[in-house]
Parts: sequence; structure tokens; C-alpha cells
Amino acid sequence: MESLDKLSKSILFEFSSHGKTNYSCSLTSSTLFSADTTIAQLAVKLNSNEDNVRQAISFLTDLGYLTPFRISHSSAGKITLGVRLSHKGLHYRELCKLEKQKLLLKSVYLPILVSVVTTLTVLALQWLWPLLTRWLSSFHG
Repeated sequence: MESLDKLSKSILFEFSSHGKTNYSCSLTSSTLFSADTTIAQLAVKLNSNEDNVRQAISFLTDLGYLTPFRISHSSAGKITLGVRLSHKGLHYRELCKLEKQKLLLKSVYLPILVSVVTTLTVLALQWLWPLLTRWLSSFHG
């Protein structure tokens, strides 16, 4: 999972804190898309500026946390009017928690388990070795 900067996390938190799965932010002043908030309002709420918020929204869209709402325009092609949370963005806290658990398993629990198994194997071999040598010597004796 990708690391997110403070502003990106704040945007995801803001989008998910309203109890709506379809909370949206308008990127343009078009009347074609009725959104819950605008870039300007979001920037004020997050104590940031509009350019930084736009860049963070673009970053989150590229990573799949936000889904763009686009329309096709005959002369301009596809125009993005706004964004809303994707499934990944809606559940980013849960996904982060699962990723941390996986990392903890790989970096802490697995090495401890390997160490315990190795130690027990060495101790068992040290205990068995004299018995094996006596047993083998009984065939030559």
C-alpha cells in the first residue's frame, strides 16, 4: 500500500467523515455536477491552498482512492467535473490496518518463529546426538 502525505490523509478523512459513501467534491464551477463541497471549501477546511488540494486530489485519483466524475464534451473531450471516494478510498483505514498487520507478521512474528524453531531443532539434535552415537556403536561392538 502506498504511503500518503498528511494532506492526502486529511482529504480522505474529510470525505469519509460525513457518513455518506458518495460524498463528492466539485473540481469545476459547472452546474452539471452538484457536489457536497468544492476545492475552495475543502482548502479552507483543511487549512491549505487550492493548488495543493488539487494536486493531492490528483494524486489520490491516480492511486485509486478517488473516482473521477467525467462527462464527454464534443470539443474538449472528457472533462472531470468532480471526485468521490472509490472503494479503496472508502476503506483506506481498514486497508492500512491490514497492511500494517501483514508487515508486522513478516518483520516481527516470522523471524521470532524461525528463531524458536531453529533453537528447538539445535537443542533436539544436541540431545539426540549422544543417543545416536551409542546406538550406532552398539552395532560395531
